[in-house]
Amino acid sequence: MVPVYSPGLPWVMALFERIDGPEAVFYVVPIFGALVIGITFSLGRDIAGAWAGAVGAMLMLVSPPFWWVLVRVMSDVPAAACWSAAVLFACRPRSRDAVLAGVAGAVGTLIRANTAPLLIVPALLLWSRREHRWRRVLLLAAAMAPAATILAVLYAHWYGSPLNSGYGAVWTIYSISYVPTNVQRYLEWFLQTQTPLAFLWLAAPMVVRGTSDARLRVFIVAVVYPLAVFALYVAYMPWGEWGYLRFLLPAFPAMCASFGAVCVEFVSQVTPRRLALAAVIAVVTSLGVEQWRFARNEGVFRNGKDAQRFARAVDFANHIEPDAIILSDAYSGTLRFYTKRDILRWQMPAPQEIDHVLEQLYDAGHRLYFVGDPFEERDFKVRYADAEVSRWFEAGRIPDVGFGFVAATLTPRR
Repeated sequence: MVPVYSPGLPWVMALFERIDGPEAVFYVVPIFGALVIGITFSLGRDIAGAWAGAVGAMLMLVSPPFWWVLVRVMSDVPAAACWSAAVLFACRPRSRDAVLAGVAGAVGTLIRANTAPLLIVPALLLWSRREHRWRRVLLLAAAMAPAATILAVLYAHWYGSPLNSGYGAVWTIYSISYVPTNVQRYLEWFLQTQTPLAFLWLAAPMVVRGTSDARLRVFIVAVVYPLAVFALYVAYMPWGEWGYLRFLLPAFPAMCASFGAVCVEFVSQVTPRRLALAAVIAVVTSLGVEQWRFARNEGVFRNGKDAQRFARAVDFANHIEPDAIILSDAYSGTLRFYTKRDILRWQMPAPQEIDHVLEQLYDAGHRLYFVGDPFEERDFKVRYADAEVSRWFEAGRIPDVGFGFVAATLTPRR
């Protein structure tokens, strides 16, 4: 048994649990969400003043991908908060800010290991200042090094190589062949959720006034950083729904802050100013309303109702045999957390091994159950189409009596 997630978020949650008990783990992601809003404001303020920060924070607050994961116990929002904080600190001139940027990046790496290459962005921001640039970059690297070392050691121990993770080996997750599909999907999802107006953030380096070094930093924040985040996932295995735009969430605070900066510079440079202000208010309001409407139509705010099926799954699991083993994926964390039952993630056994694995567990005295959403049933049957377990599934299907999920007993039939 090894973890799938990187250790950073579980460690933070464990700290909260130690302080205030098991339920405190659910404070972690919303607290990081509040940090994301604050960091967005600070980025915008540093680029073009407080109003730029306010506009950026408002747009971040109504962004559908942000809301989609704000109340889910997942690493997207914490990773976004940490890496955005690293960028924010790296924009500032003091040596201690370089250390803080490294610490924020280190936590972000521990939370989501594949984001480690984003270190190049704070390094570029620190290098853009002529004074003490080597010292500041070395401070950044020194603060990041412990996290990279910890992950390398843990991954080698858990998965056999520092380049492997709980999701598999690097070469099984990334492929150049995925690039065209991902470019198309991420662009479509961004346009759907943010509207085409959101691309105005790209104008920030051209309209924000300041010294050449300051404008260079705006370019790094507004263009280089979002491209670096996108580069992490453009060759990643494709996914099929807009919610996976959450992978790019670390770039959203910078994009929203840059958008706010464009709005402020437009008002300050265009006359008559009242007309410019009215145009900005209309654009920002339109963006906010459209994003909120999209989120509402996609059911983003129905998480409470959506979670009822998980509560029913917990009740179901608590009423089966104490030594039963449950095959699940989407429900695996919920069932383990609330029932302490043994869970087998059904993707783990190879198709040619699944029957033998389940027969051994059954012979050892464990009843076997499947619990999952309808899409998991489809994926399960596709993966194990040539195995006997697919036939056991149909024979053992438990009628849905308001569960909201699919359940079946998986009794080997020799």
